[in-house]
Amino acid sequence: STTVFLRVQSTLRKRQYYPYNTLIATSLPTDEIVNTPTSTVNLIRSKFSEVKDGGVYNLGGLGGIPFAGMTGVSDMLSHAQKDGRVLIVFGPNVGISKDGKVGLVERIGRSELGANETNGAIVKAYKDIISGKGDSRSSDFDLEMDYLVKLLEQMPLKEYSAKGGDDYAIAQITKNLYATIEKLIEKQVSVAISKNGDFWDSVTEVTLMGGIIVNRGHGSGTEGGDDFFKPMMMKTITKGGAEADLYPEVFGDL
Repeated sequence: STTVFLRVQSTLRKRQYYPYNTLIATSLPTDEIVNTPTSTVNLIRSKFSEVKDGGVYNLGGLGGIPFAGMTGVSDMLSHAQKDGRVLIVFGPNVGISKDGKVGLVERIGRSELGANETNGAIVKAYKDIISGKGDSRSSDFDLEMDYLVKLLEQMPLKEYSAKGGDDYAIAQITKNLYATIEKLIEKQVSVAISKNGDFWDSVTEVTLMGGIIVNRGHGSGTEGGDDFFKPMMMKTITKGGAEADLYPEVFGDL
C-alpha cells in the first residue's frame, strides 16, 4: 500500500492535487481491516485532506459496491471545492491468511480463534450457493446482501470451485466484483456530471483509481502492518468529458 501511495502522490501532486482543493471519496468494503492507519485510503487522506477538518465521502457498502448510487455520487460531487479536484478510490478486498488461504485473515485479539473471513458477506453468499443451503437474503433487513447474492448467482461458482477449490473461486469472485464496482462507479460519475450542466465551472478534474485490497494477517503471530493494493485502473476526467489514462505512468512498470 505504501509503494502504491507514493506513486499516486507523486503523480497527483504534479496535477495540482493539494489538501485545500481535493475532495476524497471511496467505494470500499465496510470491513475495519480496510481502514487501518497504513491502508491506502488513509495514506491518501493524510496527504490530500486537511489534517484538522478533512474527511472522506463514503459511497461503498458490503463488498465495496457503491450502494450510495446516483444520489450519493451527485451529492459527493456537489461538495467539491472551487476550482477543485476529486479523487475516488474504489474496489473490493480479499484476505490471504498466514497459511495461504484465500478469503481468510488473522485479526487483532482473535489469535486463539484462528483466521476469520474477509469480505465475509461475499464468502457467506458463495458458500451458501455452493452448498445449496438456500437463500442468504433476508428481505428488507438485508438489502445490500440481496444485491450481492443476486450478483454471485450469475457467476459460474461451481465451475470455479471444481477448477481450483475455494481459494480459486474466491479469487475469481473478487475479480468479478472489482469489474462490477468499476462499471458502476464509471457510469454513476459520468451520469452525475452530465446531469449537472455547470459542474465543470467549479471543478477542474476528477480522478478514478480502482484496485483490489489484499489484506494479510494482523495481531499476535502475524507480521501485520502494510496490506497490499493491486491497482487495476487510474484515469482522469476533465472538462468536456476528456479522459486520460494515468495507469501506464503510475503503475506501468509493476
